[in-house]
Order: sequence, then structure tokens, then C-alpha cells
Amino acid sequence: MITRRRAALMLGAVAFAPIAASAQQQARVWRIGYFGPPSAVAPGLLDAFRDGLRERGYIEGRNLVIEYRYTDRPEKGFAQEAADLVASKVDVIAASLTFVAIFAQKATDKIPIVIMNGDDPVENGLAVSLARPGGNVTGVVRLSSELIGKHVLLLAEVVPRIKRMAMLVNPNNPVTPFALPNAKRAAQSRGIELVVVEARSPEELDGAARTLSKQGAGALVVMADGMFYVQRARIAEIALKQRMPSIYAFSEHVSAGGLVAYSASSPENYRRAADYVDKILRGAKAGDLPIEQPTKFELIMNMKTARALDIKVPDAIRVRVDKVIE
Repeated sequence: MITRRRAALMLGAVAFAPIAASAQQQARVWRIGYFGPPSAVAPGLLDAFRDGLRERGYIEGRNLVIEYRYTDRPEKGFAQEAADLVASKVDVIAASLTFVAIFAQKATDKIPIVIMNGDDPVENGLAVSLARPGGNVTGVVRLSSELIGKHVLLLAEVVPRIKRMAMLVNPNNPVTPFALPNAKRAAQSRGIELVVVEARSPEELDGAARTLSKQGAGALVVMADGMFYVQRARIAEIALKQRMPSIYAFSEHVSAGGLVAYSASSPENYRRAADYVDKILRGAKAGDLPIEQPTKFELIMNMKTARALDIKVPDAIRVRVDKVIE
């Protein structure tokens, strides 16, 4: 028989349980592995991720420790960096791009991994599907390989009489095999010849520039790539020197002097990734969290570069531009 006093105590215990669980959640010090670019290389991205964590109650020095591993180092060191993160016993790894997540997943199939700004996780074997990843990887993707065809068509609108277009790719990037066919199909639909120019490292960019000058292409598509992102000012300078209108997958390329970009917001993706980290720390399984795709894209143009290239931006493009850099 349950007495009135016992029933009251039971109800109090039930009411107290969520409060106690929440207090326990806040009292624990969580360890997150950040595997991405430093702020000096990618201004605003790491801050956006930390802001997203802070909005959800995770404060460094209070209930959060972040183990930082930066991606502005040679690729041969990434496997060791991933192994170091696993050895440091972090609760979750936040990985900047798909190739970084690949290194992290090779190092562990137990620790959850959140992609912050990746591409093609299904094609690269990181997930079974976007809706149901199924393994230890989830997060936010950019759709760069799908958008590359859109980049070709947009650049063809900016330079309407273009007959030959170059595409700068990093063959070591796992997204490249999926992006190239989309770019070629788009170019063929407009009767444009697409010339592929490769660069695997910053040291190969000078050779790529010489190849571009010999190919006679009238415009340049730059594929989404971490190394190209880091070298964005140099690539914009190459395109300007070759007098080639250029389009990019990251808006930061345009801020560095590139002509135009069509992309999702990288800072917003990093901020959204913090929500995945929060859900995982609260008990969700990475394999059960659908991988999120962007819903908003921005068309950004550098008018100073347009003037330097003597480009008169067509009205059909001008009215669609979301942000202008003068």
C-alpha cells in the first residue's frame, strides 16, 4: 500500500530526476577533439564552432576541454594527429572536412565524429546514407561536388562567350572523383571544353599556373579543397595575373581577391556542427543523427576584381548577387 507521504516522495523523486541529470550533465568536464584549421588560416570558423558550443552551455575552462589539432600541417602528419586525438580520450571529434574525417575514422570506429563542413560522406564510405549514417560519423556537409556543375554554369553566364574553361583540382582530395563528372556534364551542356589542371600541394601551384597559361582557357573553376582554401590569396593572384575570371566554393576566396563564389556559409556550418556535438554528449548516437545539408546558398562577387578584369557583369547575374565586395 502506498501512503500519501510515500506517493509525495515518489513524485518528488520523479520531478527531481531530470534536474539531477541536468546538473550531472553540467558538472562533468567534456573533452572535444577539434581537427580543423586554425583561426589564422580560416578566420571566424573556429570562433563560430566555439560560439555554438557556448550557446549550448559548454564553456572552455569550466565544463569543456578542447584538444586542438590543426590542418594547416602537411598531409602526411594527419594520421598521427588523428591517432593522438584518439589517445587523448576525447568524447567526440569535430572534423573540418571529409578527408579529415576519413583520417579520424581510420583511427577510431568508437569515438563519435562530427563533420563540420564536409562533402560526399556516403560516397567516401563514412556513412551508409545521409538520413541514417549508421556508423560513428555524422554532421554537416556543403554539397560541393553537386554544386560544381552550378559553378561552371554560373561562370558561363558571367563570361557568356567562353569556349574553354579550366578547372583546378587536387587529385588527392577524396571529393575530386565525384566532382569532376558533374563539372564535365555542365560544361558539355553549354558546348564548353573543360581542361583539368592538378595541384596536390602549395609547391605545385606554380606549375599549375604555367599549365593554365599554356591551355588558353578563358575562365577558371576552383574546386572546394582545404589546401586551395589556405592558398586562396595566391590562387586569386594567379587567376588575376592570367586574366581569368574565377569561381569558387568558399566565399573566403572572394574576400581574398577571387571574382565570384557560390556556396553555403562555412561559419554557419561550423556553428550548426556544435549542435551535433551537444546531442552526442547528451546521449545520441552519431549513426542515428541524419547528416545535414545546407538549405541556403550565397552568390558573392568581388567588383574590384571584375573591374580589374574589364568584366561587365550581366544584369541577370547582378540582380542575384547576395553580397558584393568592393
